[in-house]
Amino acid sequence: MISYGTGWSRYAWRRSSYCNGGECAEIARMDNMIALRSSTAPDCVVHYSNEEWRALVQAIRAGEFADLE
Repeated sequence: MISYGTGWSRYAWRRSSYCNGGECAEIARMDNMIALRSSTAPDCVVHYSNEEWRALVQAIRAGEFADLE
């Protein structure tokens, strides 16, 4: 689910340690969901259930998206 708007600053957003200050992915826990946004577009947030987030992380670790580099 994608949400637009303000008010996301109340959540504790985390950036990857690989971020060098440019456009970075940020994540936050919201109730029983995980939220993902871009540091350059913080008002557009994508929400994942915990199960969807785990599946995405596992797929990334397994290299399923390596062809997108």
